[in-house]
Amino acid sequence: MWFPWSYTNQIIIFIHFVVSICAFDMLLSLVWLVWLALLPELTENNEERTKIALYAQFMIILGALPVLLAFYIYETGLLIFQMFAGICAIICAICYYIVGTRLKERPELHIQQETIPLGIAIKDVLKSRTFVSVTLFRCFLHLNYALGLAFIFAYFYVMGVDILIASLLYYFNVTIVAFIGYIIYKKLSMKNDMRTLIIRGRIIQITLNIIAFFVLLIPGFELLIWVFLILNSLFQGYLLFDYPLLMLITDDDEIRHGTRREEMIMGANAFFIKIAESIGPIIGTFVLLYFGFIRDAPTQTPMAMIGIKFLLFIVISIMNFLGLLSILFFPLYGENLKKLQVKLLEIHEEKTKAYTS
Repeated sequence: MWFPWSYTNQIIIFIHFVVSICAFDMLLSLVWLVWLALLPELTENNEERTKIALYAQFMIILGALPVLLAFYIYETGLLIFQMFAGICAIICAICYYIVGTRLKERPELHIQQETIPLGIAIKDVLKSRTFVSVTLFRCFLHLNYALGLAFIFAYFYVMGVDILIASLLYYFNVTIVAFIGYIIYKKLSMKNDMRTLIIRGRIIQITLNIIAFFVLLIPGFELLIWVFLILNSLFQGYLLFDYPLLMLITDDDEIRHGTRREEMIMGANAFFIKIAESIGPIIGTFVLLYFGFIRDAPTQTPMAMIGIKFLLFIVISIMNFLGLLSILFFPLYGENLKKLQVKLLEIHEEKTKAYTS
């Protein structure tokens, strides 16, 4: 990626970009899916899983710092940026090595594990109501992530600040402010199940975004965007339950089939997530062009400004609403969840006895 194949030929530049991004995304997915598959093995307890998710979110704050620095370092020159990226890569490799050598797996859970082709895996998991509801929820969630990251430049026009400042404020909001929201939801989860908190939080979030859209149409009220974004991040703290929900799919599947099939579940889930991530920028581009957005223009027309606000608040609210509908069909809550946890512990005890005997 550091050595351009061409500086002038647009076709070669495009091919270089596609090859690089596909290789990067594939390699990242391989690591990410293994990490996700290992999480359910650490504990069967939902409270402990939520705690793990909270720790993971805290590390995301630290991980976001190099991203913030990268904007400024890139301005100093390509060579300095390459050196910075190389240092980050070395640090990541050391961290992965530590995890890979220190983490102890539970081989007793994988005695009967088998390799399942992607096509068969997708057909199999689509029969699971748990998988379908959580995967649809995560698809709309990641679609919104893609919209936020791909169109961060839109904040530049709404706020009237340069893109570096807008990026700094954006990342501060989705890390520090969001983490406060996660802590709040962690405390709420002591008395409420995850499904209930997600439904309540998402309804509040959708309502806030719709109000924000109409308020920000009033001239001179643009600065209020950060008030709404901060409130949005706080109420979006239910995303703390994203990984615990994903872990429950594996548990439910093990009870149904008697074996752990993380590779099948995570792989099929990632297949649909990648589709959603690709659709997000397409939707965003269509919306902006429909409202007359002009690329690289120093200013935008009033209609284009409305389009930016429509994208940031209404389009994202539509995706949130669709995700809300999907989570309503999630069956593992209340007594169903308690029964699953009891049955899971029984199965794991039996497997442990069979493995050690």
